[in-house]
Amino acid sequence: MASWTTLLNAIFLVGKPITSASGLALRDNPISIAEGAPGAPYMETEWHPYNSVAVGDANTGRIWSMAVNGAVDTITTPDFQDGYEYRLRGEAIGVAGLGRMLRLNLFRQTSASYAGAVDVGLEIGVTGPTNLDAVVTIDRPRAVSLFCRYSSVGTSGTPPEGRDYILTHTARQKILRAQLSWSEGDFNSGAVFMDRRRLYV
Repeated sequence: MASWTTLLNAIFLVGKPITSASGLALRDNPISIAEGAPGAPYMETEWHPYNSVAVGDANTGRIWSMAVNGAVDTITTPDFQDGYEYRLRGEAIGVAGLGRMLRLNLFRQTSASYAGAVDVGLEIGVTGPTNLDAVVTIDRPRAVSLFCRYSSVGTSGTPPEGRDYILTHTARQKILRAQLSWSEGDFNSGAVFMDRRRLYV
């Protein structure tokens, strides 16, 4: 794997020669970006933690964890930014009781209201494990549209189950943020992370 080198603007001043070290870095830096070397900027079109700027920095995209935040009934994402789509990753998320369904609620920006929490097809504690690893992807939430598509996959069954959904609007608008909840009870274990990737169309 090629190593990432941070190159200061000062080494490229007019009339200043490029050294062999800076020349090698110019050659290797694009490779290190493609390979995801520590310290390299992300390829924005690939999934990466929403709040991270370089591979291996301290920002993991975590928006909730039991160890840090304690039990909560709802997990709300930071606001989505134009030009990206988003996914939420639950790692060993749990809830007290059996038969609880993971739910998603999307905030409509123009209407300034949540659409209403809906099951995303992932159940806990009856046919599957007592906690979930789950991924909920929200496709192009910042597109001005009459609908928003989202999908889920998780360990509520064997093999893991996956489903696609469409949320429709009465007026064209964007989605600003999302919430996760259970059909009943609080998140009482695990952690939730948010990733994003750049869109150019």
